Formats: sequence, structure tokens, C-alpha cells
Amino acid sequence: MSLFRSWSRLQQASASFFDDRAAPEHELPLWRPHPAAVPPPQMASPEPASPEPPPPVLPPPPVTASIHASTARLKQNRALPDNLVLLRRQEKQLHDDLQHLLYQQDEALRAASPSTDDADLSGSATPTVRSLADNRRSPNTQPRSNIGVRAVRKSIRSAMRQLANVKAEETRLLDHERSGNDSVIQKLASWAAEKEDLERHIHEIEQGEEGAQTDLLKKEAHLLQAQIQELEEQLRAMKARHRRLLSDISGIENSVQSKLSSYKASLSILDADIQAFLKAPPVRDRQSSEAPFFKIPPKRRTLNLAMDHWEEQQANVDKMRKETGTERNALEQGAVMWSDVVHSITEFEKHIAEATRNHSSSADPAAEARDLIAHLDETINHIESQIELAEERGWKLLVACIGAELSALHEGRRMLEAMLQAAGQASPTIEREKLLGDVEVEFQPSSLANSQTLQHGDSPGLTGSKPVPSRQAMRREYHSTDEDEPDPELLISHQDTDDENLG
Repeated sequence: MSLFRSWSRLQQASASFFDDRAAPEHELPLWRPHPAAVPPPQMASPEPASPEPPPPVLPPPPVTASIHASTARLKQNRALPDNLVLLRRQEKQLHDDLQHLLYQQDEALRAASPSTDDADLSGSATPTVRSLADNRRSPNTQPRSNIGVRAVRKSIRSAMRQLANVKAEETRLLDHERSGNDSVIQKLASWAAEKEDLERHIHEIEQGEEGAQTDLLKKEAHLLQAQIQELEEQLRAMKARHRRLLSDISGIENSVQSKLSSYKASLSILDADIQAFLKAPPVRDRQSSEAPFFKIPPKRRTLNLAMDHWEEQQANVDKMRKETGTERNALEQGAVMWSDVVHSITEFEKHIAEATRNHSSSADPAAEARDLIAHLDETINHIESQIELAEERGWKLLVACIGAELSALHEGRRMLEAMLQAAGQASPTIEREKLLGDVEVEFQPSSLANSQTLQHGDSPGLTGSKPVPSRQAMRREYHSTDEDEPDPELLISHQDTDDENLG
């Protein structure tokens, strides 16, 4: 069941009842196709002819360009890995599918407008409206089959969920790449810390107390050597002390050299490992090998350059992961908002169907129409709040989808107000304006003769239609000589409820 089918039949019934043949032009707030893409009106011919497809038209740029092709991503110089390229292709395909669904939504909503040939969005027509359209269509002309608005809405929701799944897979791949970079960074950091510790120990030993003590003892040995020449009497004692001092110096130097040899050997082994890593670092994909670090000759690579390179890689991965998460959250929240909008429209469509089923027991059709307008105003206010929220968050895809639905709701409201004006009843909007003193309205109801002619079945739009005894009996029972209002059976068709019961 579709709200747009009911509106189109309401407009057709109202035009037939009050002899108003001019249907208002309905435009959706979407892009206008090239004039060559608009198919010519089908003329009745003695022989059936297959409809020719319209010529191809270049579509406008996707409405999701501000979300899925962010400026930061386009400015990246580094190419993506192969697995992410595959996901981006899937994402682009889903973008194209969403754009195609927008075209189908535009066609479905146009098909439901009063300018169409009374065909509903699922390709079927109600018995009442089909009987009205039989005089304007040749028996041999085949109606065009269009996809329904409900199917378009479900397809949009399904495409948005598929796009969210693609973003989830992209997040998983980026997490895997991030874990690999973490291990490399930890290894490099460990080596840097170990090298710094070894160099610190070497410096402490070379500049420590042992070195100062060695210099002091050497100076003292030279002084004693001079005193030996001057003091022959103290030669033995001085020579003995000299030998002892030389022995101490040798022991200290041997101790220092033994300590330095172990640290220098460890430093040599660490330098060899670092040079081996810098000569053949791990490369995860072909794009990583094109980084500036890998273009430096291996002999000129240093540990600091390697650290800077992998830290930059990690920062890029974190940035891409954050952008992917933001886009995924936007798509998921947009899907929930779209479901809420579709639910509100569906509830209003059910309200119209309920009003159609209970039209025979209604004592005041004008009051029932005003109730429909009030319910429609609530639905429009709710959807306008949703589209304002989507505009604030910059969700252009959702703004385009909700905008098309909102335009159709406004068109349906104008239809209901036009019927109330034609029936001699003021719409709730005009009544409020009159109470505020803003407008002054005078209604010119249609002639009683036209109303009686249509109610007795003499209208040209009903000639040749298939009779439905039960509904004709209800129209005769509902007719009153005190009111010049159209029969509610002509305003809203019951084909919507029949389709829902069959579904």
C-alpha cells in the first residue's frame, strides 16, 4: 500500500466530480533530466507497441560525495593496499546503486503524482481509478511497469546497511595492519633503549673514577721517578713503591678493558642487527615500498629515520581508521533515521486506508478529511524535524531521500485542501489564518447539478467502467440532498487495502 497511490486517486476523483481537468504539476526536489531523456507520451494505436527505452543521460554527481570522498582522504599521497582497494571498489558500487535507487525513487514518486496515468507505484491500479482511466487509454496499450516506492525504500535501507558492512570490514583490515605496525615499533623502541643503555654504561666507565684515578697515579709515578734521581738514599723504597703503583695501574687498566670489551661486543652485535634490518626492512605491500624511507640507500638509513617512517605509517592508519569509523556511524544513524521516517509515512498510509474502509459509516466526510489533514500535518512536522537534523549533520544522501518523501507529503496535503475548498469547506490552514486576520477567503463550491450527475453515475469518467454493486449501493446510501459533497468512495480507492491484505 502506498500513500502516493491514494493521493493520485483522490485527485482524480475530485477532478472528475467537479469537472476540473487541469492537474497540478508535481516536481520533486531532485535533479532534472535532460529533455532528451523524457519519454514522449504514449498514444493509443490499433496495434500494441513495445515501449522504447529513453536515451542514456549522464547522472549528476552522487549526493554522498561529501561523506565518502572526504578531502583528507583525497589529499593522501600514499596509495591504499590491495585489500582496501577492493573494498573501495565495493563501496563505489554501492554508491552507484544508491544513486540509481534515487533515480528509481524519483520515477516512482512522479508516477504517483496526478500527472501520471492513474497507475500506482507497484504497477497496478485500483478498480475505481482503472475504470476512470479506461476511456483515456486504448484497449491495446500496455501499461508501463514501475518499481514501487516501498521497494525503493527497502532497497535504499538495504544498500545503506551493505555499505556499513563494507566499512566494518575496512575497519577490521586497518586494525590488522595497525597490529603489525605495533610489533615493528615495539621492536625498534626496544633496540633504541638497549643501545642508549649500552652507550651510557660505556660513557660512565670512560669518564668515571677509574679514569681519573689512573691519570692521578701516572702523574705521581712521574714525580717519583724524578725524586729517585735526586734522592739516592730513598731509591729502594721509592722503586718498591713505583713497582707497586705500576702494578695497580695495570690492574685497573685491565679491569677497564675487560668491562669495555663486553659492552663493545654487545654494541657491535646490536649495530649488526640494526644494519641488517635497515638493509632489508619488512614491506607489507607494494605501496609501502614506494615510501621515501625505502628510496634512501641502505647505507644511509638510520634508526631514527626508520622510527620516523613507521610512526608516520601508524599515524596514517589511525587517521584512516578514525575516518572510517565516523562514516560508519553516520551510515548506521542515517539508516535508523530513515527507518523512522518510513515508519511515520507508513502509519499515515494506514490511517488513510482505515478512513477509506470506514467512509460509509462516517456522518461528516469533511470532518474526516480535516482529520486526515491534521494527521498529515503531524507527519510532515515530524519528517521536517528529521530532515533538519540530517542537514545539520551534513548527511546529504538522507536529505535527498527524505526531501523527496516530504515533497510528496506536501503535494498530498494540497490535494486534500483542494478537495475541501471544492466541497465548500475551509481547510484547517485557512481557518487558522482567518482567525488570525491574515487572509480573507471566499469559497465558490461547484454546482449541484455536476455533483448530482456524478453521484448518479452519469459522469463521462465513469462511462464503460466495470460495475461494483456493493460500492454503488454504499454511494446511494451515503448521498444526502442537504450536502453538495463528493462521495468518499470516489475520493479514496480501496485497492491499497486489497493489495495489503493479499501481501
